[in-house]
Amino acid sequence: MEEQPTYFFKIFLIGKKGVGKSTFVKSPYFKGIEDDSELTIGVYFRRYDYSFNSSNKNELVRFSIYIHNPESQFKKMFSYYVIGSNAIFIMFDISDLNSLKEIDSWMGVIRKQCSDIPIMLLGNKADLTEHLERSKVLADSIVKKHRLMGYYEMSALESRNIEPIFTIIAETLLEILGYKR
Repeated sequence: MEEQPTYFFKIFLIGKKGVGKSTFVKSPYFKGIEDDSELTIGVYFRRYDYSFNSSNKNELVRFSIYIHNPESQFKKMFSYYVIGSNAIFIMFDISDLNSLKEIDSWMGVIRKQCSDIPIMLLGNKADLTEHLERSKVLADSIVKKHRLMGYYEMSALESRNIEPIFTIIAETLLEILGYKR
């Protein structure tokens, strides 16, 4: 029998085509509808369960991750899909800094629809180490400009740093709820 979650959170994942959103949610950490297609159509859903011990009992946080395709035909739907999110992940490709060129317009919609939620900037493809320093400088400036909770490097291909990202967001969201360990 599947363990029932204590907490549910909606996370919205956005990023330009090709930054690795589909690879990210196809890692072994995620559960959801099996999808063999290479292209995301509109929005689709995955689930991530994060468990932790509290007061000698196991607690479970279930994240519903909504992945958005920002292609032109789906841009109008973005403002509707983001409503009700508890957190936002903005993913970019560290080897293609042009993958961040729409962040200002995304942030305008996000701040209008969900003004005070945690937003993480995820630099994917950290396995391409020759691009790390240049992307970190730009990412740090974006974090400051848009008052994001932080910048985190990861590699969806290698499933590297995925768990720490969810630990950080779980602790942040539980703290917002007033949860004390």
